Amino acid sequence: GDSEYNELYQRQGCRWIPLGEGSCRFEEQFWRFADLSGRDLHVATTPEGAGLGFIRLIPLNESHVERLQRPARVPWLCTVDGHGRFIESRTPASQAVTGAIEPMTGSDFTTVSWCITGADVTNYDTNVGRRLDTRNEPTSRALDTSISENIERLIQDGHDTNELAVQTARENGLNVYLAHRPQHFNLEPPNDTHGSEFYQQNRHLACKTRDGRSLMQMSFAYPEVRRHLLDILGELAVHQPDGLHIIFNRGIP
Repeated sequence: GDSEYNELYQRQGCRWIPLGEGSCRFEEQFWRFADLSGRDLHVATTPEGAGLGFIRLIPLNESHVERLQRPARVPWLCTVDGHGRFIESRTPASQAVTGAIEPMTGSDFTTVSWCITGADVTNYDTNVGRRLDTRNEPTSRALDTSISENIERLIQDGHDTNELAVQTARENGLNVYLAHRPQHFNLEPPNDTHGSEFYQQNRHLACKTRDGRSLMQMSFAYPEVRRHLLDILGELAVHQPDGLHIIFNRGIP
């Protein structure tokens, strides 16, 4: 239950992953191509709470080496939701943004889509919607409070998440879109404690089932909803990204 999750959240080093007492979790990830001929591999600690379990060294054959030396880049796009990146406290706080984009340099990903978190619940100071901040209100998800704290740290350091995402992508030769999830106005109960103020004030503009029950999604049939979302996109366009990404196929988790 949520109470058990929140209690466990306070005890674990990698706090956002619910693990059993005394247990651990390994995730195997591809790291990088490297020529280690005549070289040592130095492994150092990280301040972010992760631990290294093992390193798998996989020899490259001639075709692999040729592809590495002559990379054929395909137009892959990577989306970053702008929410989970702020769960862990990073130093400097800007690493929440730059650390998500910089590793794509030289990879098959040519475009990064940085999301503002929701529809109008944002990870930046907005004049249209509402910045995600659960530090002074009840929430059943402790991770959202950590996210709120780390967004605040980044803003206090003088950064805007969208401007930082665009700048980092450009410095690394990547195309960059700024994105939002137009149906992420609120979470489903019982986690609906820090949603969109526009949603709370305009429940009559929500989609309805055939038997008349209101849903969590706002209806694009209403001009007020369309105008509100266009105003959010207007805030993003100020940063002059390569495009605006409306993620229709993702609402809430």
